[in-house]
Amino acid sequence: MINVENLNKIFNSAIINKKTSVTEEFVEVEGVTGLHKLRKKALNDNKQQIIDMLRELPDPFMEHTGGGRTFLNGCMTKDQQDIWTGLQSNVEQLLLLGLGIGKIKYTIQKEFWGILPGGVPYFMILGEPTKE
Repeated sequence: MINVENLNKIFNSAIINKKTSVTEEFVEVEGVTGLHKLRKKALNDNKQQIIDMLRELPDPFMEHTGGGRTFLNGCMTKDQQDIWTGLQSNVEQLLLLGLGIGKIKYTIQKEFWGILPGGVPYFMILGEPTKE
């Protein structure tokens, strides 16, 4: 099950504050709220945990079973009955981490997000979301 506390811990270890000077390797990813820099070491150290959390999203998000869904549905679990978070900011954290490890891609270009429901992107989880 996706654990918001663990997600926050991983995300906070990876995110580089915009006011912080960067002295380590990072990856830059585009989220719903803009560009963010994530520490490569933190992403690599937590890669399997991030993959495990992504596996909890509904099958329609998976490349091999659905081809992607709206960010708005990212708060649902695989059984689509439970909501794992009440905050869209947590969904964005998971999205950013997934982008940072190369397991997520957007299904539509950013310039078209505004015409989508809620003005937010659709994304998919790439490959078989199994343990690596």
